[in-house]
Formats: sequence, C-alpha cells, structure tokens
Amino acid sequence: MRPALLLSMLLAACGGEPEPTTTDDTSGSGEPAAEHGGTAAEPELPTLSAEGLAVLERMNEWCAAQDDECDVAERPEAHPSRAASGETSGWIHSHREQLAEHGITAVWDPGRNRFVSQVEHDLWLIIGGHFSPDHLGPDVHAAIVERARARAPLYLGVLMDRVLRTDPAWLSSMHVPNVPSLVAEVAPDEARAVSERLLAVYRGARGSEPPADDPHQAARIDDRIRTLEALTD
Repeated sequence: MRPALLLSMLLAACGGEPEPTTTDDTSGSGEPAAEHGGTAAEPELPTLSAEGLAVLERMNEWCAAQDDECDVAERPEAHPSRAASGETSGWIHSHREQLAEHGITAVWDPGRNRFVSQVEHDLWLIIGGHFSPDHLGPDVHAAIVERARARAPLYLGVLMDRVLRTDPAWLSSMHVPNVPSLVAEVAPDEARAVSERLLAVYRGARGSEPPADDPHQAARIDDRIRTLEALTD
C-alpha cells in the first residue's frame, strides 16, 4: 500500500459511488497486468469511464495550481484558521456533479494532495495489508466491504484495469487476492475468473529471481498463489 493512502483512509468511510459506465479505458497508472476485455469463457468486467477519469484529472490539474486551497476545502478541520474561497468550493462542487454523470465519486487524498476515485481508494486499502476493523475502524471497514460487495464486478474490473502491477516485488507486498476473496460470495463467476487471471500473473512472477535484500519474496508470492488456487477450486 502506498503510505500516503493510510492518512486518507479514515476520511472516506461511507461515500457511495454511482454505477459506472463500462469502457475499454486502459489509462490506469502503471502498466496493466493483462488484457481487460472479457472473453466468451469469462464475464466481462466494467471499469471507470475514460470520460469521467478525464474530469477527475482536470480537477487535479486545477487543484495543483491552487496551492493548498483544495485541501482547505476538503479538510476544514485540518485548517481551523482558514476557509476555502467560494470559488474553490463551487468549482469542486460543479466538477463533482460532472463526475457523478460519469459514475465516479471523488475522494480527497491529502497525502498526495489530489482527488482519486472512491473505487480505487477502496481497492488500495483492501490490498494494502491493513484491511481490518482494528486498523481502519469498524465503520470504515464495514463501509468499504459494503461498497465492494454491492458492485463486485466493478471493483474486480478496476482492480485488473487500473490497480494491478506485474512487478514481483509489488505482487509479493500487496494482498491482491483479498479482492476476489471479499466478493466471491456475491459474484462467484467474476471472482473465479479474476482469480484465474491473477494466478497466471503470480505464477509468472514466481519464476523470477528474488532480490538479495528480500529473500522471503518467493514465499509471499507462494502464499498469494495458494489463496488464489483455493478461489478457483
């Protein structure tokens, strides 16, 4: 998990995200791990719309030019002696409405001083290694579980489209199988299909030579493989 996201996880407890538009967008940060379209043998998974993501990027470009004004607007409790201008608050509100038209809810990430989609924000928490009521708080944890299970195909699709990496170090550090495990009961076909695709990614990573400074990398990958194998049985 990116450390900056830990700070923001308590700020995004209960917001929902409208039903997204299915798209073939593959513009996620980093290289996607596999082709994203479904085949005749597996369910086709939705992802975030390219148009909506473009609105989100415009918001972040605008906020980057406003110093910390967006942080003041989104986290007034962190700036007790300041208030965001009406222009800033109005601009953010109008662009949130545009995002809603494209099925995206924006969550403010104070660690990176930018907006991210609710779905991606939740996914990074789910796979980051601290996804438990004890770490997040019971209300935050329950809200994420509810959102993920309510829109399981979307969460699985965004995982594969925008979050997953192929780097063995990343794969061994992140708990990616948490996502299909979390939604398997409500979306068994989709969870199984994603688990099969993830198995191919993890088995490919298992063949690489572990770095000298991380001799336990292969063992962690093997642990992820066993979890995925159980999900595909």
